[in-house]
This record gives sequence, C-alpha cells and structure tokens, in this order.
Amino acid sequence: MTRSICIDQRAFLETSATVGTVFGLAGTAIADESSTVRVGVIGCGNVSNSYMKHLSKSPHVDLVSACDIILELAKGQAEKFAIPN
Repeated sequence: MTRSICIDQRAFLETSATVGTVFGLAGTAIADESSTVRVGVIGCGNVSNSYMKHLSKSPHVDLVSACDIILELAKGQAEKFAIPN
C-alpha cells in the first residue's frame, strides 16, 4: 500500500533548495577548501531569498547569474546579492 504525502509548492521548493545546497556545498568542502563553485540561480521569487542569503555568504560559492521569467525579480535579486549577470 502506498501512502500519499501532500506538501505545498513553497514547502517543496524550500526543502529542495536546502537539500541541494547542502549536498552541493558538502562536495566542494570535501574536494578542496579553497575551491569555489560558480552558481546561476533560476527562479528569483520569494523562496530564493532563503537560499541566496546563505549562498552569497559562502566562501565556496560564486553567484554569477540570476534568471527569472519576470525580469524585475531577477534584476532585484542580482542587485540585492551583488550578482553580475
């Protein structure tokens, strides 16, 4: 018997972003303490604030691009987190 678990889109995206960030950063920390990963973010809505805040402070991440279907959201996040593209 399978059991359904219902979560809303926001909870799914927050969980996915957190898990992806943890696994991504864990791999770079193990590989080389001085290495960085260049990251481009697709989707700059409200949820992006939760992970961009942490990514922008990490010494192992170089935020290089922000993208969203709504250009103003991408521009806003790029200015807020000093993302060049």
